[in-house]
Amino acid sequence: MPTTYTHYAYGQDVFKKLPEQIQKSIEPYMDYYNIGVHGPDILFYYHSYHKNNVNQYGIKVHHEPAREFFKRAFKVFQVQKNKRAACAYLAGFMTHFILDSPVSFFRFLLSLCKKADKRNRNQSYRNRNRLGFSGFTKSRRGFRSL
Repeated sequence: MPTTYTHYAYGQDVFKKLPEQIQKSIEPYMDYYNIGVHGPDILFYYHSYHKNNVNQYGIKVHHEPAREFFKRAFKVFQVQKNKRAACAYLAGFMTHFILDSPVSFFRFLLSLCKKADKRNRNQSYRNRNRLGFSGFTKSRRGFRSL
């Protein structure tokens, strides 16, 4: 997953590219926006030297679908007196989710490729041994015997 700095830097880049009207709406509440860019990751650091309800809740929220968070968040948003501050936090949180999503997808694909590669490697070893091949490996100069 992206680190704390990556989320912060990405959130600042996104902020600069928002329409001016939205920037002006968020600017008075930049602290809320900047907390939001860390999503639930910020909870990981609460007494991080041991498990507790706060850091474990951060882990739980991080692993559940974002729609679950946003369902709860929009219910909470409805009862907030300062909707602009809440909106700034949610805007920051959205940058967290957006940045984590492709990274999570990439990590998922990478894990699938590693699993497939391992299966293929194991299968090729079984086939090679069963068929009596001594084995070959590819080098810059072409194939060579093992």
